[in-house]
Amino acid sequence: MFVSFPITLSAIMSTLNKNVDSMTVIRFLKKVVSEGEAKIQYGILSGKVDTLITLPLSFNVAFSTALVPTISASIAKKDTRSASKRISFSMLLTMIIGLPCTFGMAVFAQPIINLIFPNATSGAVLLQISAFTVIFSVLAQTANGALQGLGKIMIPAVSGFIGLIAKIISNIVLLPLVRSKWGSNRF
Repeated sequence: MFVSFPITLSAIMSTLNKNVDSMTVIRFLKKVVSEGEAKIQYGILSGKVDTLITLPLSFNVAFSTALVPTISASIAKKDTRSASKRISFSMLLTMIIGLPCTFGMAVFAQPIINLIFPNATSGAVLLQISAFTVIFSVLAQTANGALQGLGKIMIPAVSGFIGLIAKIISNIVLLPLVRSKWGSNRF
């Protein structure tokens, strides 16, 4: 119970993160654009952008998952040097995955959208903006695996909760600024 509850709580936080968008994006965008436009923009965010953004995360999940037992084994043997090397190597691999994906999606957003969604080519600006979350997401994923392997299983759960609160506040504060910054046709 002491191990499974915090790990499960961390997974629940990521699911709740998606629910925050479903509850706030349309509600706050309706205040600055029409309801139809708000639904279209949320559809682009949830259908196209989130799908593309989670692709690098799915590759990185193997590293973060494999990190937990290897670090736990090193800690059980009291081999902190080996655990430290494994964490450093995993962070390096994470950067090797995350940085090219971040910059590739930011620079080539429109060609990626055109290639994958040829009949619905809007959403490049949202992909460009969201691309910068990739590097932070993959690093957080690997750090969470390392922390769980080190036996610090509550830290990822607590940080996930803090991130969820920060996302709610950010959506409440930033979404009403969308129209004043870009106008309704620049999403």
